[in-house]
Amino acid sequence: MGALHDGHMALMLRSVAENKVTVLSIFVNPTQFNNAEDLIKYPRQEAADVAMAQRTGVDAVFLPSVEEMYPPTEPAALHFVSSLFDVFEGKHRPGHFAGVVTIVRKLFALIGPCSAYFGEKDFQQLAVVRALVATEALPVRVVPCATVRTPEGLAMSSRNSRLSANGLHQALGIFRAMSQVVQIVRAGNCTDESLGQISEELRDEGFDVEYFSLINPTDFTEIAPTDALPGHRIIAAAWLEGVRLIDNMEV
Repeated sequence: MGALHDGHMALMLRSVAENKVTVLSIFVNPTQFNNAEDLIKYPRQEAADVAMAQRTGVDAVFLPSVEEMYPPTEPAALHFVSSLFDVFEGKHRPGHFAGVVTIVRKLFALIGPCSAYFGEKDFQQLAVVRALVATEALPVRVVPCATVRTPEGLAMSSRNSRLSANGLHQALGIFRAMSQVVQIVRAGNCTDESLGQISEELRDEGFDVEYFSLINPTDFTEIAPTDALPGHRIIAAAWLEGVRLIDNMEV
């Protein structure tokens, strides 16, 4: 959706390396925002984004308007649903994934058979896109790409630009908390109490935590801490300085 950073650059560079032609789409999609204020505040920097795309060797940048992507003569939404719409990100952002699949389906229809690169930072979005492609038998190879982080561990996100310098430092708490969970799961010491304590420490640090959960990454069912195994995933969403941050990590 624009406001590109090093995480997006990694997606572009990988596509350029693996394909003869790479097309980048930049579109702030209004239908996936369940919060009107978030849509207004979402950072936009089109000139800088195009310059970054040029540096990576992208062949074309698609910059459609809302009117082009949502003509008044077309239905606004795609009739695709998934159980993933109702949990975690879907639960906390009603309508979000309906907007995601609507615009992704339109883009896939425009580009035709392709490889599509998605970052694992938006892990549930990646799962939704995979489900869309599988259900509709689309001629698309979905390529997951590892989350790109700062040297300190903060996941790259366009919304990070809305945090203060202190907020950027404080935001590292999510990475530290997830890393703790990985350590205790691998050591066989994860319990309801230990997971709850780590989540409570995030709240003590000033985060408004929406979820901090262990899941099975294949279907997003929640895993009891005592049943967590390597290969499961810790996922998190929390507000800080009025900015909603999400992250995840394989345990």
